[in-house]
Amino acid sequence: MEALRLDAEQRTREVLNRVEQLEMILHRRSGGLHAHRLPVEATFVDEGADGLLAVLDMALAQVRYPEGPRGQLRLAFVPKTRELLLELDLPGQDAVPAAAGYRCRASPAPEAVVPQPRKPAEAKALYLALVARMALRAIDEAFAVAPPALVDVVVFNGHVRSKGKATGKPARPCLIRVRCARETFDDLLALTKAADHEAVGLSARMSGSGKPSVATVDGLG
Repeated sequence: MEALRLDAEQRTREVLNRVEQLEMILHRRSGGLHAHRLPVEATFVDEGADGLLAVLDMALAQVRYPEGPRGQLRLAFVPKTRELLLELDLPGQDAVPAAAGYRCRASPAPEAVVPQPRKPAEAKALYLALVARMALRAIDEAFAVAPPALVDVVVFNGHVRSKGKATGKPARPCLIRVRCARETFDDLLALTKAADHEAVGLSARMSGSGKPSVATVDGLG
């Protein structure tokens, strides 16, 4: 029984560590991205929008995330409006551990380590907060890499791969849309804690309809 107890404690620690990783995804964003701005600007002068996107894509592809959350990132640039468009494949709700922890079960026999299911409301709240944090982090990294002289607005679309309930066919609905000007976002990220609070607030707005369908947020103030 002691071995099972230790196993349950170890599995519970792993779950807690995973949740902490997801909750800290905005705090632990990469540094040094501003160094890419001059190469991006020079490439735009020489090669235009296609060259700019290639350099941005290469720079953002080097950003490290915890295993699992970040999917494919697609970029587009509108020089006339100085808008950078981001389209990111978000993780599904299975990114949040289904178990809140583990315990030893003495009966019925045989003795075993069993999961303690996470409450649906808690799982949903954790997932929506993760999506909001990932949106804010992606926007922050895009602004960090893109020169202010070229990019003034970032438009973020977060999609999730799933299956249609009615058809059972693969689907890729847009879960969250955010449009934000650089000045607004710089003010928001002046304090990381404030940004994380905004992520939680954004997730609440996403879930305001009772389900995480599509949210459009114009600015983050």
